[in-house]
Amino acid sequence: VSQQVRLPADGEPQPLTIAIRKGLELRGRVVDASGQPIPGAQVNASAADVGISSQMRSTSYGGARSGPDGTFVIQGLAAGKHEVRARAEDGATGRAVAEAGAQDVLLRVEHPGSVQGRVRASEGTEVGGLKVRLYGEGGGSTFNGDATTDGGGAFVLEQVPAGTYHVMVETRAVAGRSREVKVEPGRTTGGEVRMSLLREAERRGRKPWGQPDLRLQRRRRADEKTES
Repeated sequence: VSQQVRLPADGEPQPLTIAIRKGLELRGRVVDASGQPIPGAQVNASAADVGISSQMRSTSYGGARSGPDGTFVIQGLAAGKHEVRARAEDGATGRAVAEAGAQDVLLRVEHPGSVQGRVRASEGTEVGGLKVRLYGEGGGSTFNGDATTDGGGAFVLEQVPAGTYHVMVETRAVAGRSREVKVEPGRTTGGEVRMSLLREAERRGRKPWGQPDLRLQRRRRADEKTES
């Protein structure tokens, strides 16, 4: 708790009273995919409501561990929406958004999955050194992740919450494509992304991947002659 005060230039010190608010509780239960209680899970809550002042958002948080029956109580929260996350001892995670003061928050935890695949050119050649992005909704919130393809064009993205995502190759040198993938709890999803290295890049006025920019080379030679 903080409070702004003004000190007098002289005279007797004035008494100062600071009111401490008890805060609100958040009660709920942590369960697995089948509804069985999860004991010993770490549960954390943090302010997620834009209506809460920035000062309160930075201080309105708390944590607790779920009991033998999976229940938890987090105290001392400010009024408003809070993001509540749970992590079980075996790594399974869950998320929910709830108002401070709620008594029935249900956190269903699941093991994250992974996405692995390969990036190939239109003629089938594997392409290394490219960034692959994964974005979409998973675990009740927006998830973004990225990886770089190895020499054989392969990539792996781990710790991905269950959900539906788009896999896309990020590069200016090629015309990449994206594809939709569905990640299931605790499982690995495979996929392949193909892209055009030449024709589509040329239609957009870009230089194909790996081909030198002749205009840039001519400009550099002209600059060198001017300087000499």
